[in-house]
Formats: sequence, C-alpha cells, structure tokens
Amino acid sequence: MTQHALTRLAERAPGISPSEAMAQIHSAIAADDAPIAATGISGCLILEVRLSTGQVVFPVTTSDRKAVKTVLVAGMAVDCPDGRHVLASRPLTPGVYRDLSDDQYHADPSERPSLSSTLARVLLNQSPLHAWVQHPKLNPNWEPADKKTFDIGRAAHRAVLGRGGEYAAIPSDLLASNGAASTKAAKEWIAEARAAGITPLKTEEVDQIGEMAKIAAERMADNGITLDAKNSEAVVLAEIGGVPCRAMVDNAPTDPSQPLYDFKTCVDASPDACVRAVMNYGYDVQARHYLDCWKAATGEERLFRYIFQEKSAPYEVCVVQMGNESLMMASKKTARAREVWGHCTRTDHWPGYPDGVVSIELPEFYHAKWLERESAEADHKRHYGRDVLDAAGRWQAPEGYAAE
Repeated sequence: MTQHALTRLAERAPGISPSEAMAQIHSAIAADDAPIAATGISGCLILEVRLSTGQVVFPVTTSDRKAVKTVLVAGMAVDCPDGRHVLASRPLTPGVYRDLSDDQYHADPSERPSLSSTLARVLLNQSPLHAWVQHPKLNPNWEPADKKTFDIGRAAHRAVLGRGGEYAAIPSDLLASNGAASTKAAKEWIAEARAAGITPLKTEEVDQIGEMAKIAAERMADNGITLDAKNSEAVVLAEIGGVPCRAMVDNAPTDPSQPLYDFKTCVDASPDACVRAVMNYGYDVQARHYLDCWKAATGEERLFRYIFQEKSAPYEVCVVQMGNESLMMASKKTARAREVWGHCTRTDHWPGYPDGVVSIELPEFYHAKWLERESAEADHKRHYGRDVLDAAGRWQAPEGYAAE
C-alpha cells in the first residue's frame, strides 16, 4: 500500500474513508475475491473490488498481488498488451447473493436499472417520474435516504436478523444535561458513526433493541421459526418478462419448504393493525414481488411471511401470511408495475401526473356521512320543534343567559 494509492482512494471513493476502503481491498485480494479486470502492459494486474458502499474500484497491483500501487474507477482507460481498455464493472447475473451489503443492494448491482418492490409501489401509487427520482442508476443526483426515524428499525433488524449495519450507544458523557444529543461533541460523534456505517442510538434505545430482540426470539421459537443469520438479507436478482428486478429478503432459509421472511417494526402489531399496514404501505405488492423474484431466480415456489414487532413494551410480535386471494390480486399489480417499468426504461420516458385539470368524485361513504348527519338533525327538529343548533347554543350558553 502506498500513500499515492490512499490519496487516489480519497478522491475516487468519497463515500468511505481511504483506510477502510483499502482494508476492504486487501481483504478481497486475500480471499481471492477480486477478479482480474485487465492486465497492464507493464505486467501489473488490475483487479475489480466492490466496496461496502456499492461502488466498484479497480486497484492496480503488482503481478503477485502483494502491493497496491494506485486505484482506478470505472470509465478510466488503461493500456493493455492487446490495446487500450476502458474499465467497467461486471454486473451481477440473476441469482441469489448472500454476501452483498445493504449499500450494494440499494446502489442496484444489476446490469440494467432494476425494479424493486419499493419502486413498484412508488410507480403504482404516484408516477413513473417519482420512481425515476428514487433510482440510483437513473437519477444522477440520487442519494440514499438516511433519516433518524429509520434508526430503531435498522438496529432492530440487526439485532433480530443477525445481519445488517452495526449500532452503538452515544457515550453518555457527550450528551447535554437533559440527555439530548445536542452538544457539539455528541453531534461530532454521531456524524463520525454514521460515516462509518454505524447507527447511533441513546443508551435507553440500545436497551430497547435488546429487549425487542429477546421477545422476538421467544415469539419466533413459539411459532417454530428459526432465523439463521447466514440467510439474512439475501439479495435476489431476476429477470421477469424481460424486466430486471431485485429484492432483498430479510431471511431466506436454504430449505425450499420454508417460507421467506420479512421483519417489520411498528407501533401496533395486532392482527387488525397488520391488515391496515399491508393496505396502507402496499405490503401485498412487496410480498408478491419477492415471491416472483425468488421463483424467477431459483425456480422455487415459496410461502411468504411478515414478522411484525411493536417498538414499545411489551414488544409483542405477530406473524402474518398473505392469503391466496390477496396474493393473486397483488400479482396483477406487480405485473402492471413491470409492464410500466419496462416501457419507461425502453423509451426513456418517465411521465408524472396527468396534464390538465383532473376531475374527481369523492367516494360514496364520504357523502353518506353528511347525509346521515342531515337525517339526524331533521329527526331532532321534528321531535323537539327546534333546530339542533339551537339546542347546542342553549347547552353552551353561560348560566343565567336567556336567548331572545
């Protein structure tokens, strides 16, 4: 490793510290997990390494791979014995990958822009333009979403699934006297943690995550569910009807007779609340998309289950399986999403909302509520001989007040 290589890394892989990126490069080389992308005219080897951020870099090493001279990136040209080559990362082929990071998945490792369940729901519920904005390979200004509201869910995924981004407690001596992470020292610690891919939490939140993981393990054992960490966050790349698709399954047991699992944190995990969550967030589309991707990549027919867990005591758990009729209806939605995605990617046309004035009619139940009120007020007037408004005024009037 040379200082020149570290300097080039800082310039060419800005989303990760040079030392961490170099550590990942050396680890890939030592594990023989860095294929040769090209051979330079001087006999040096140009390898291909995918960093945890999802970016692919090309370290230039000596012929024995013992030293890294510099680091190149896709699009740069190198002189080879058979001519000048432009470096390009090799896309992943359809299949199941159990060693890709969350960042690599969200950066879209497919050869062509692929459709995820999130994008399918955005496309169906809003517009193709909104889906374009949220795709890392289509929108040049795309940035991954990273909100404080995601922190508990991310940490709970790590604790329950055994894989994912690490989390750590903010040192209590850095917090303000009221316990807020508002001090300069706390803010600097949080920024450094996030830059290193660590989710910062308060001590009580870390304790909360530990209790959630304990309860989740107990409830899953009661249901005969075992989540092996080696099978967590399995990335599925598939092509369905000519449309590239991807999914990250929270847990995919290697036994094909076992269901695929997705873990959700929520406020209320009662069965009725789970039904509302499925409808509100389009989880039926997610389930069908995951099952379609899995079958296309492996040929296996699987079941799909959601594990909902509450984020406050008693941290209860509810395991939900979609019914056949609901999945059949969801298949219509996912098929339409793929049809629209395929058309938009072929034509590079991503329409937003309809032009012109949109004429709308409110649903019948909305009008029915008013008609019920009218009827009740009319009954009141017939029964008492005065308007309900007059009765309300008398009830609210100050003591001793008499209306004229």
